[in-house]
Order: sequence, then structure tokens, then C-alpha cells
Amino acid sequence: MIGLIVPLAAMITLAIPFDSQTARWTIQGKAIIWQPKVGDAPHADAIETSGLATSLLLKYGTKEGGKFFREVRVVWPQLRTVPNDTHGSLQHGFTADETPAIFVNGQPVEEVLVEARLNGLIQFKTTSKDVSVERTMIASTSGPWVVEDLKITNLTDKEFTLELSPVHKEHFTQSAKSVVGQYRIEVLALMPDGPTLKPGASIHHSIVYRAAGSLDFAKKPAPDVSAEIKAREARVAQLNKIAVLDTPSPEINPMFQMAQI
Repeated sequence: MIGLIVPLAAMITLAIPFDSQTARWTIQGKAIIWQPKVGDAPHADAIETSGLATSLLLKYGTKEGGKFFREVRVVWPQLRTVPNDTHGSLQHGFTADETPAIFVNGQPVEEVLVEARLNGLIQFKTTSKDVSVERTMIASTSGPWVVEDLKITNLTDKEFTLELSPVHKEHFTQSAKSVVGQYRIEVLALMPDGPTLKPGASIHHSIVYRAAGSLDFAKKPAPDVSAEIKAREARVAQLNKIAVLDTPSPEINPMFQMAQI
């Protein structure tokens, strides 16, 4: 089997098996996608993307029955740890207890992965008996945070309550293990549009993963996740127009396009 390495963003590197019998990923326009099939064996993949002051290391995939999972780890290179060497960047893997999950009428939602899409952004489509979810994740280019936008649609014929929980988790590092005082690591669930969702309606909630140094502990407003996503989309569109490779190969053209985003 031949391995094909496709870099995304300044940013993302993904290993794609290039064997027609085993390949999960296919090219679709300016994106590569994975659409799990019913009965597929569990599979995990990983991707890394960097912004202005963070790197996102994301493991994701399917468990038994196609159930979707993601594991978020964020690195903050400007927040130095001891020993202050090549590996001395603050980083944190957010556990399941820390990462906000979707609840409908107080019950956790079990999502099944429908599609994973990489196109300069990291995007997932999932479904369940109650909701469909469209997720978009990026490492911010404006601050030390990673943002995740969730478009949630009610698939039922009844109005229900919808929430992300936990709403807020934070902890502080030990001063002895940090170059400058303590660091605060936190995850925020943002639900600006209210707690209920009517049949067929959609709503946007979001999650922010961020950290701050001891000189910057004052609580700051959460970033505008929608603006962050739109800025990234605009940047990807701009990069796609800078240089275009036109060859007879349906694989090489998108490889070139992805290499510059």
C-alpha cells in the first residue's frame, strides 16, 4: 500500500492510504472527505492544526456502531513550562468530563459520524435519533484559543430543551512547573440562542478551549466564534485563488491546493 501525505493549512498533515480497497478518504471538490458506512469497523484518525498562539491536536473517529468521538489536546507555545526546552510548551488534553457534550431533555446525545471533511477547516457531520450536528473546529489566528462551532438541528416533531454541559471547567497549573507563575486552562460552552429548540429548527452553540498566564488572569469576554470561523473561511478562499495547478491528474490538483492552505 502506498502512503500519500497531504498537508493542510500551515497546519494540517494527514496520512491517507492510497489503496482503492482500503481507502476511507475521497476527494470532493476542494476537500477530502470520509463517510463511514453502516457496519464499518471502528476507526480513529488524527490531525494537527496551528493558529496564532495555539496548536490543536485532534484525535477523532468512530467506535462500535459508528459512534462519533473526538479527543481534544491544545498546545500553547507561548506559555512556557519547566524545563523550558523544546518540549516546554503548556499543553492539555481535555477529558470527557471537561469537554461539553450535547444533552436533549437532560439526556446525553449519542452521535453517529456521517462525514468528516478537511478543507482548511476541520468539519464533522453527525446524527442521532433527536438531532443532527455540524461541527467546525479551528485554531484561532487572533488569540490563544481553539474554537468549535456546532450547528444543531431538531430532527423530531417536538420541541425540546437543549444544552451543552459542562458549561465551564477550569484549573490552574502548579507554579513550580511554569516559567512565570500559574497558568489557567479553561473550556467554555457558549449557548447564546436559548435553551429550547423547535421541530426542524437549527441553533448554533459553540465551545472555546483557551489558556492564560498569571499576568492575564482577569476574565475576558469569550471570542466571537462565528467571526473566527468566517475569517478562516475567507483566508482559505483567498489562498485558493493565489495559485492554481491545472494538470490532467484528479489527485495532484487538489494535493497542490491543500498544500497551500
